[in-house]
Amino acid sequence: VMLPKSKEASITDVATLQSHRGMGIGRMVVSELESIARAMGADRTTLVPLSAATGFYERLGYENVSNGTSMMAKSLV
Repeated sequence: VMLPKSKEASITDVATLQSHRGMGIGRMVVSELESIARAMGADRTTLVPLSAATGFYERLGYENVSNGTSMMAKSLV
C-alpha cells in the first residue's frame, strides 16, 4: 500500500513455508517488493514482522521504529 503524502510503502503478509526457508526465497520476494515500491516513488518501506522474523528483516537492512510498536522501516534512497 502506497501512502502518497509520505512516499512510504507498507509491506504486509509476506511469509515463506518453513520447508522452503534458508533458500533465499524470502530475500528475493522482499527485494522485488522494494523495487516495485521504489518504482512507484516510495523512499521508505515499513512492515510489522512476526517476532520470529525480526532478525531476518534486520539482515535485510530494516530497523526498529522507536514508537512503541514492532514496526520496522528501511530507507530506499
